[in-house]
Amino acid sequence: MKRLSNNRDLFEAQGGEQITVTVEASKVPYQTTFSALESGGAWTQVQNPTLQRPVEVRRFTMPTTSREFSVISYGFPPVAVTDPAAKYTIMISGGGTTDGPNDVLPPPSGTIVNPPYEFRLPGAGVESMVAGEVRTAAKKKTAKKKAAPKKKVAPKKKAAPKKKAVPKRKTAVKKGVVKKAAAKKSAIKKGPKRGGQK
Repeated sequence: MKRLSNNRDLFEAQGGEQITVTVEASKVPYQTTFSALESGGAWTQVQNPTLQRPVEVRRFTMPTTSREFSVISYGFPPVAVTDPAAKYTIMISGGGTTDGPNDVLPPPSGTIVNPPYEFRLPGAGVESMVAGEVRTAAKKKTAKKKAAPKKKVAPKKKAAPKKKAVPKRKTAVKKGVVKKAAAKKSAIKKGPKRGGQK
């Protein structure tokens, strides 16, 4: 077993290798929780912590076809009552090598620190992990660029020009009609002719 990264708890281990994890509390009540193993494997409890010796030792077997992954949660009292020297130490060993002891210090706020621990098979080390992260980031960037184009707003139709009002036609007066009207008017004024006196 060997560490692959100094920035995170990433290790390489051979398939079938026995990995032993030792956690010890110092100046803090022991409150540690191990999550289930991602592969479905089982933790083997080697040693339980006690008040006199707050040390827990667990072991698992590295899978032969996949990585192994687990989260360890370290509990601390509230900041106001935490001893300035409070900490946990963790050692991970396997294949004749040991990583640690490494300190786990109280969080700036809150009461829990829960770092993940990942174990990879040889050939799937940090290089492939970084390459995978870069590819994932590139895909996300490309997806953003390929965002659906904005729909084009259809141009507003020009309003149809208002029709010009057709001027009213002047009624044509026929000369003949005027003359007939004048003749009738004259006849009314003169009245019927009176018969001659004998």
